[in-house]
Amino acid sequence: MKDEKKYTDEEKIVEENEARLEEGNQEKDPNRVEIDPEVLEKIVTELEEKYNLKKENIKIVKVHKEPASKSILKVILSSLLLWVFDFLLIVSLNGYLEFAPNDIIHLLIYSIVFYIIELSGRVIIDKYYKKFILYSFGTIMLPVTIVALLLAHLATGLEFLNNSDMMAFFILFIIIRVIIRFLMMRKEIMKAMRGRKNEKH
Repeated sequence: MKDEKKYTDEEKIVEENEARLEEGNQEKDPNRVEIDPEVLEKIVTELEEKYNLKKENIKIVKVHKEPASKSILKVILSSLLLWVFDFLLIVSLNGYLEFAPNDIIHLLIYSIVFYIIELSGRVIIDKYYKKFILYSFGTIMLPVTIVALLLAHLATGLEFLNNSDMMAFFILFIIIRVIIRFLMMRKEIMKAMRGRKNEKH
């Protein structure tokens, strides 16, 4: 009797914890939609019959969609972080190469104008010429960066001390920037690569 009572007590505790967990999840996500298991089973059966699939090959995935405000904030913060790295890289290379007068304000304006021009170019290409990005393995973005560097130079009037230093700055800036961005975005790149592999299989 004691064992039976202990077992029922444990069952009650488990049930209470499960109920609390469900309540907690509902509080955290008010937009949560529960799918009836019978409806889910019906969908699976229809897929089996329609596409001649085996039940074990059908995978049900729960998709968690971030609110629009969170995704916008994420984009703004990542863009700001990328610009900060660009600015620090420009200042560092100027300290090393001395390609322009050591004026922080002028370099700051140059980095802002460059980032806006380049970002605009990237958005346009990504929207209208996405296939070219895939076919060129992203190398199509290199001319965009070079053009943005030149246009920012013309727009801000930043004086390069000589052409050889300007060329050295452009080359080093692009190479170091690509490496930094790859290290910063390696998780997203790896996720995208895994996604493509899963699609193929």
